[in-house]
Amino acid sequence: MALTRTTWEHQEIPVQMSAEDAYRRARTAFARVGKIKGQQDAFLRLTGRVMSGTMNMNRADVTILVASTGEATAKLIFDVTTQEGLMSQGTAAKAISRILDAF
Repeated sequence: MALTRTTWEHQEIPVQMSAEDAYRRARTAFARVGKIKGQQDAFLRLTGRVMSGTMNMNRADVTILVASTGEATAKLIFDVTTQEGLMSQGTAAKAISRILDAF
């Protein structure tokens, strides 16, 4: 019997700025609270890890994709996977919140 389980969170957050500006700010915020493992500038995509959960002891694997929704609007698309124990700690949602707070 496994003592951990994989959880997944998907969120789309609209922002009032161009996709390029949103990507730059997302990259800065991500680097502030986590570690960027890969970035694909042509696709406006970042991947990496953020420590999250209770006392920031659980690792969250985060992918951020910035999509243009207009000339001056974009949306941040978050996909987060985590390993949690038997009790839910909201690790994935907290990882997204940490990045958005730094945004």
